[in-house]
Amino acid sequence: MLAIVKADHVGDLVLASPAINFLAGEQDEVVLFVSPGTEPMARVMFPLLDVRTIVFPHLAKSRRSDVPSYLHEQVTELAAFDRVVFLRHDHVMNRPRMRGLVRSPIFTFSDARVHETVAQVHGLAPFFGTYDRDAYWPGTLRPWPEHPRHIGLCLGSGFPANQWPMLRWVQLARALREQGVELSVLRTPREADRVDLLRRTLGGEEVDEIPCASLSDMLDRVAALDLVIATDGGGGHLCSLAAPVLSVAGSVPFRQFAPFGRHHRVVSMDLPCSPCTNFHPTMLNGCVTYECIYGIEIAPVLAAITVPNNHAGQSEALPGRARLFFGMSHA
Repeated sequence: MLAIVKADHVGDLVLASPAINFLAGEQDEVVLFVSPGTEPMARVMFPLLDVRTIVFPHLAKSRRSDVPSYLHEQVTELAAFDRVVFLRHDHVMNRPRMRGLVRSPIFTFSDARVHETVAQVHGLAPFFGTYDRDAYWPGTLRPWPEHPRHIGLCLGSGFPANQWPMLRWVQLARALREQGVELSVLRTPREADRVDLLRRTLGGEEVDEIPCASLSDMLDRVAALDLVIATDGGGGHLCSLAAPVLSVAGSVPFRQFAPFGRHHRVVSMDLPCSPCTNFHPTMLNGCVTYECIYGIEIAPVLAAITVPNNHAGQSEALPGRARLFFGMSHA
């Protein structure tokens, strides 16, 4: 019996999907452990797996959490498995802490310079062999559109430091509408107020909404778009399952967490201080300017839409000192 533990956030689970699908074909009995917040999504994405929940408080975004003193209770159910794959390595999920609590723990390690899906291939190879990430991707890998006429906007961000200012979204929406582009906006629950503000600013009825209550329905609607412009976060990664994504990246390590697919694009200032701490149970981010995200105006984003295709891993200069990165997951 094999247990897979991916108990963190929405975008992380999406990026782990090739590894999870690969591991699911390696054993007869596989159980996937996820956080309660991603369980509904996991059941849709991995319908053939036994999906269960597990809670690691140090991964909760809503509050500061120290290393749980009751770690033994958290992993009791994992002790019954022959092998346990942790698709994460941190100050709680690591070999010294898990030794004696579970049998044969296996960890994948992250590196801000290496895409997460590549790191997972490398981490699993000694135990299960290598695999083709594209072959196990559960979404559709679409090419970049030459003349997009219907664009989706995904305002949600995984962490406040990565949230593109509302003023920029309004400016971008107005500019796209002036170009004759049809707009849709994803109505994610946490961004409902921002979506309402955008609609009011643009005239209400002129902006189509894509509800996100059902993952399947949302992806069907996203698949009808030419592309999606998103900030770093779970919403953007979900959209990458169905459409090309232009990601507006702030302090996030985009080389590690860019949407999966050689045709996706990232706009970033790529400052020397990036990436920096976005979320940590004990460390604080002392930045007071957030230049990495506030400094991205709409001109580089508009330009990034129409730049001709380039090879994965390449980058080009954009207006306003920003840069455009192509297909970072396949660099």
